Amino acid sequence: MGSPGAYGPEVQTAVRDHDRIYVVCNVPETGTQTQLTLSKENRPTTVATFEPGTDLLAVRAPDDGTADATVRAVTRYLDADGATRVSFLDGGFRGRFEDACVDGYSTLRLRNTNAGDNTREIEVRSEESDDGRVSDVRHDAIVRTLLRRGDCEIDAATGLVTVADDAATDRDDSPRRRVTIGFPDGRVTFDQFVPERVLIRFDNVVRTSLRR
Repeated sequence: MGSPGAYGPEVQTAVRDHDRIYVVCNVPETGTQTQLTLSKENRPTTVATFEPGTDLLAVRAPDDGTADATVRAVTRYLDADGATRVSFLDGGFRGRFEDACVDGYSTLRLRNTNAGDNTREIEVRSEESDDGRVSDVRHDAIVRTLLRRGDCEIDAATGLVTVADDAATDRDDSPRRRVTIGFPDGRVTFDQFVPERVLIRFDNVVRTSLRR
């Protein structure tokens, strides 16, 4: 929501929750993000990005609790019911997402969903290479066998993603970013500094993968 041609966010309301003050704003149609939360005590900030006309809200916050509270503040103001986290495991999304930007996983944490087994989690790590390349554990025969089992799913992974930015639109020249992904809750943590324009492009990769 916002006024065409306006510059910057328009403050609409403030919501107090979890000892923080959440400022909900309108964003111009030409904009893609606005700062939504402020804390009077230690001033953590969350940022939400979106595209007008879509129903996916991407929230970046220092922890899960702050991110959840940000979503509650936004959905409460918009009277939106049924807001849920995106799961990277549903509807073939994981495969489309990996095809779009994942170069490889150096670690995988697999969850056993069979309540009758004693093993709950299996963690797989690749050997560190001297040149900084990721030895993708998905190519391991044992991992492939586990992923084919109906009672074993990816819970989390650490690896590299490639997201083209304005300076490098060719995938071969685009920077690779180390990320940690939580698949059931749709959480992606960039383990190194990433320019804002790259984060926005990454959000668009997620949206495109969801729509297919």
